[in-house]
Amino acid sequence: MMEDGPFIHDPAVAGTLRDHFIESRLHTDGHTDYSESVVVGLQDVYADSNRAQPIYVIIDPASKRALARLFGAKQSAFLGFLEEGLARR
Repeated sequence: MMEDGPFIHDPAVAGTLRDHFIESRLHTDGHTDYSESVVVGLQDVYADSNRAQPIYVIIDPASKRALARLFGAKQSAFLGFLEEGLARR
């Protein structure tokens, strides 16, 4: 998981997250208050129906449009993913 892994230990990643993002999570691997249809609906909209995990999505809060997506825990690609989302807002 990102919170346990090295992503946040990279100063560039930590600074970018702190200065430009608000974190939100949707856990799909355990008991939640969300119905399966809600979870699948969010995956369809923001994850292009991809069921790989983890999925990181940067969402524009005003338009609710996905600005960038990263499928899987690719530490080497994470900062680029954040920068791509910032550039598209």
